[in-house]
Amino acid sequence: MQETFISRRAGKDEFQKAIEIPPADDEFNHIRDEYGGILKIQLEKGNNGLVRTKYLTFSIEADSMNTAKSRLVRIETDILNHFKMIGAAARPLNGKERLGAIHSVLHLGTTDPFNFEWDWLSKTGLSTKDYISLFDGVIKPNPIIVAVFLFV
Repeated sequence: MQETFISRRAGKDEFQKAIEIPPADDEFNHIRDEYGGILKIQLEKGNNGLVRTKYLTFSIEADSMNTAKSRLVRIETDILNHFKMIGAAARPLNGKERLGAIHSVLHLGTTDPFNFEWDWLSKTGLSTKDYISLFDGVIKPNPIIVAVFLFV
């Protein structure tokens, strides 16, 4: 198991999207609007432009992909339950979110957006590596180790 803490620069659009509070069907929309306004003022004043993200990565060794999947599902459920018990929000990342996390690590210090859709692979002949890397390196998969990221 590995903990990863990443602080990266984010564009203003990303911050704007992160601080939007959608209205709800209740009497507190005026408070949401006021708080949203305060957050926008803080954004305009400028913080240091950093987005802080925490990941928990775990992997296992298994004889087959089916064995690995079933064990990882049990481990993921246990981990999510532990976070829930202590009142911490956590969720598993899907494949696109995992690639985005790797992209943000490889592009630290930039605000390069992560642009990727699964159907682009068959249309372009590129691999996922081509969408996340800065270089033309070779990433060799290990068939018996599977990792799952959790957003904390």
